[in-house]
Amino acid sequence: TKTRRPAFVYVARRYVVQDIDADTMIYFVLATLRPSMRQPFDIIVDLTMFSRENDPAPEFFESFVSVAPPDVARNLGTIMIVNAPSYLRLAGKKLHPLVVSTKLHKKMKFTTSAPMYSALI
Repeated sequence: TKTRRPAFVYVARRYVVQDIDADTMIYFVLATLRPSMRQPFDIIVDLTMFSRENDPAPEFFESFVSVAPPDVARNLGTIMIVNAPSYLRLAGKKLHPLVVSTKLHKKMKFTTSAPMYSALI
């Protein structure tokens, strides 16, 4: 990224709740982040073509937060949410208490424009 932090990109439309075990997904995410979690890093979540079929249960996020090492929250620079659909506003209400309790809401940025996205990358 322009901030010289490693960036991890997640394409949400490829996640189908019925096809992927949540515990396996959490393990994969933490294993992918492991080499960089002790230094500042960014996460980019691409929600292009995101739908209810891709929507993980709130328990998934609760499990992730409960098993993630403290280094993850401490060193996470920015969470860039790209092309968030209006449906996500409803899903966000379910996650609001979890996100606010971990102070991740201060690190989140939403964009649908290429200039803002390219400002980070």
